[in-house]
Amino acid sequence: MNPRIAHFRDPWSGAAIVLQPHDYASVYEVNALPSIELPSLFPDLGPATLQKIRRMELDCCAEADLIITPSRTTAGLLEQLGVDADKIEVIPNGADLDEPAERPHDAPSQYLLYFGAAQSWQGIDTLLRAFARLRDFEELRLVLCASRDSSAWRAYGRLAERLGVADRILWKYELEEPELARWRQHALISLAPLTDCERNVVQGCAPLKILESMASGVAVIASDVPPVRELILDRENGWLVHPERPAELARAIRILLEQPERTRVLGANARQTIEERFTWERSTEALRRAYARLMSKGVAARECVEDVSVPHR
Repeated sequence: MNPRIAHFRDPWSGAAIVLQPHDYASVYEVNALPSIELPSLFPDLGPATLQKIRRMELDCCAEADLIITPSRTTAGLLEQLGVDADKIEVIPNGADLDEPAERPHDAPSQYLLYFGAAQSWQGIDTLLRAFARLRDFEELRLVLCASRDSSAWRAYGRLAERLGVADRILWKYELEEPELARWRQHALISLAPLTDCERNVVQGCAPLKILESMASGVAVIASDVPPVRELILDRENGWLVHPERPAELARAIRILLEQPERTRVLGANARQTIEERFTWERSTEALRRAYARLMSKGVAARECVEDVSVPHR
């Protein structure tokens, strides 16, 4: 069966899909641009290589029939790069509203939560330095739920030792979603201390850790960067702080720890925000409509819409 719509998420697969003769419609889902992401992971990549990657990204954008992205910040960057604004549609990431779950048996009585990966742009060093300023909260612990073990996490472990907080940190690796949901629900605060870098501020992102924490009804403290402002209204459904400022992050944590009712209200408002604007059901329906518009141009069969579902990004 010949495809009617080809949906791709990176320029490597996109080149094979749209940079050759084809008779199907194409959708480029731009969550990130390798020309911006890769230097953070591979600093030795030279300008010539990055220029080739950027050219491939833009060629894929030019040839795709539709471009979707989860962030208005990313959409704005694509427009600045010359991509046709009429082809770009923002379909936000989503989250599933958690059902109440039991507290993990080994959970501390009071804990802050970070979950996700260990890339430098996540701001984990800022988080550790902020946590070190909260020693007077003797019962407070920091739970770090890592997507996988890596040398980067061991480096953060050494930083925690130097800061004198290693014995107050609980490390968890590769938790399945039901178990991670339990840790989210019972955290006092969930933290997303993203750094001020091109990847976060210029390219844009759509952090699932923020959406999933909000869906769990947990207050979130996150960095005040453009894509985060698409999700959080400061002091209403979350708390924003300047990136890479440990003292400011520690102060925000302290305020919410000392004002539990305020923290509860932020968490409740956050969950309501997800319910009203950012469920996967809404994102799925938006993608269905986008596919339907392509099909209305005669480029896809109706049955393609019946089975479409949004991939969890």
